[in-house]
Amino acid sequence: MGKNKWEVSEQNKESNEVDFEMDHSRYLNILLHLQKKTPNLRNYSQIPHPDGVAVLLNYAKESSTIMRRGYLIGNSKPNNMIQYISAGEIRCSIVIHILKVVYDGPNDKLLIVKHLNVAKSNWDGAQWLKDVLYKLEVVHLRQTGIDEIVPSDNVLATGAYRELPAWTLGCQEPSVLFHVIKKGSNLD
Repeated sequence: MGKNKWEVSEQNKESNEVDFEMDHSRYLNILLHLQKKTPNLRNYSQIPHPDGVAVLLNYAKESSTIMRRGYLIGNSKPNNMIQYISAGEIRCSIVIHILKVVYDGPNDKLLIVKHLNVAKSNWDGAQWLKDVLYKLEVVHLRQTGIDEIVPSDNVLATGAYRELPAWTLGCQEPSVLFHVIKKGSNLD
């Protein structure tokens, strides 16, 4: 009997990966990011390819979850908010995609994240609320809409968060209340 086209292969079931075709702008961003580690990496459309170079293809494998440093990271709630190191500073972002790019080189997983900045509130009467959030170790972050590429090894922690609509707590953009989940806590 024929194979059901909706049936997932055992290999994909175990690896939790599906094919992902990158759009041109995302492909170029990933290529530039990877060329920092692998300078001989080339664009697949630059033909002919010289001998001895690695070629980055325009597709990748997308995972729904990965485990890093004891934390389960996903591209959907509740495990898609991360804290990581980028350019020497600690940042927070929401994970959009978890990709394993295809080329002849180190195949580490990359996270495509939506960058968040600390919200600057214009609301003057909120000092008491800022004090309460500080004591609870909750940070108010605003969504920027800027995508960033993060190596999965740079992730420090995941966190609990609550999305807020625009104009909440004096922030014009949609924002997030974020609390880092520390290892060994009762939420871990």
